[in-house]
Amino acid sequence: MLLWQVTLTAFIITSLFGLYLFSGYTFRIKVYYPLVLVACHITAAAVTTILFAILIVKMFTTSAHVNVFSIVFACISFALVALTLLSGLYFFFRYDFKRRKTKWGIIMTHLAMAGLSFIFAISSISTVAIAPTGHTYPGSKWYKYHLRQSLENATQQQN
Repeated sequence: MLLWQVTLTAFIITSLFGLYLFSGYTFRIKVYYPLVLVACHITAAAVTTILFAILIVKMFTTSAHVNVFSIVFACISFALVALTLLSGLYFFFRYDFKRRKTKWGIIMTHLAMAGLSFIFAISSISTVAIAPTGHTYPGSKWYKYHLRQSLENATQQQN
């Protein structure tokens, strides 16, 4: 797998962990998750952030298709991902690790940042992950074959 595919997979896994934790926290009155689930989500988020940073550095150094928009968009995306990770770490060490009641404001801030960072990061990956174009020809062999057949049919119908 390519680096951008691994990073995209890590983003999806981290988001699924977060969605599971949030849905369990929201739809039940009192939820005490095993700390392992929350730690797995934080570990996946940290690995995803590191992979995304490596992808951005690789994009800046090796890609010939990088323009200013891609650079600025990738930097904004990385800033959002890093802030989301930091807010999640704050959220974890302040409340989950000590098993205190969580405040909704912090949860909503983290969720909004997670949603935005997911959208921005996936979009910035897609601006970079375009494969370089090779030598292309205007018509394929099948197109030329069908064109010739249709021209022959048209001339036969006229005769």
